[in-house]
Amino acid sequence: MNPLEIRQRLDELERASKLEKALDSGGGGAPWAEIVWMLQFPAIIGLAIQVTTMALAVKPDDPGPPPAEMVWSAVLVLPVLLFRFGWKMVRSPRERTQVRLRRKGLVVLGAIVQANDRFFDDDNEDWLPGSVLVSFDPKARPEALAAGAQKINALKRQDRRTLPPAQAALAWELYHEMGPTSSLPVPPELVGGLRDCLLVSAMLPPEPLGVDGCFWVLALSGERSADAVAVLPATLVG
Repeated sequence: MNPLEIRQRLDELERASKLEKALDSGGGGAPWAEIVWMLQFPAIIGLAIQVTTMALAVKPDDPGPPPAEMVWSAVLVLPVLLFRFGWKMVRSPRERTQVRLRRKGLVVLGAIVQANDRFFDDDNEDWLPGSVLVSFDPKARPEALAAGAQKINALKRQDRRTLPPAQAALAWELYHEMGPTSSLPVPPELVGGLRDCLLVSAMLPPEPLGVDGCFWVLALSGERSADAVAVLPATLVG
């Protein structure tokens, strides 16, 4: 599949509310917005109980429900409305970034620079952390990106004091293996002159959606957050 076809497939999954789960590596923490959205259902049940109880208590000769009961019913309507229509307001910055990623992200090439050793096991079934080279350059090709990933990996074993500042920053990032961290720009000389390349922290699915030794990545251009990148699993097109 080409990037356009993959983007169309992602749009289909997003409209069906299936893309978020497909890209979930299991380390995102509590989805507070979803929890708030689900609270509308117990709130609706509480409101229904209140209305039913109030209706059953009214006698045929009563002019209507007591004013206090009407006020209480009106009060119970408020959380129902808040939970149903206000849940998006409690999205965390991470969740907002990931929503934009799923809806507006570009499908670009990526190559592994380094990864958790278990990622390469034949029986691996887990999402594992890694450092990935991605390129927004339309001229990027898998062979050039793979070669660039090897060059970047080699920086890890060099004396950072002898490297230009931009390369030294990459070497420090790889050596300390800390993540997730903000993406770092990759100098063009390390990737055959390609522009708009980043070294990113990403969770790697057990089987990425591969292409000629590299894989496809969903990423937001101009964003440096680790939440603005997702390596696409092969299961998306299965």
